[in-house]
Amino acid sequence: MSDIRNEGIEEVYEKQNISELDEGQKFVALLYLLKRYAELGMSDAEGAMKELLPELTSLLMELFPAIIKDYEQPYMEPYKDDINYWVNQIKRIMEVVDSKDVFAQIDVLYCETYHSLLEYQKIVASAVNQ
Repeated sequence: MSDIRNEGIEEVYEKQNISELDEGQKFVALLYLLKRYAELGMSDAEGAMKELLPELTSLLMELFPAIIKDYEQPYMEPYKDDINYWVNQIKRIMEVVDSKDVFAQIDVLYCETYHSLLEYQKIVASAVNQ
């Protein structure tokens, strides 16, 4: 399996079946899909967005429980209140995905979730590197 750090995520994503990726690679693939979904929304490519949505939501539902569980770790103690954000974000995502409002989808999936995932990634990376 290719090393996701040595190749662009687009290249890895295109070459691999998501189910073959490890959890860290799936996290990066999720970031890629969230960004790609927003790009498609901004270019008015609703058909392509619909094609991407099942894989995107599947990854979200697979990874969110692991993210929430991470908040039980000692290094997450300063951020323990953030668990409420993630629980509520799941609800927001499910609501917006069912809506026809593309801009609301971009707002929740990209502006909120994507950027929150980047912050979460920084916290975990910082804890691992200590």
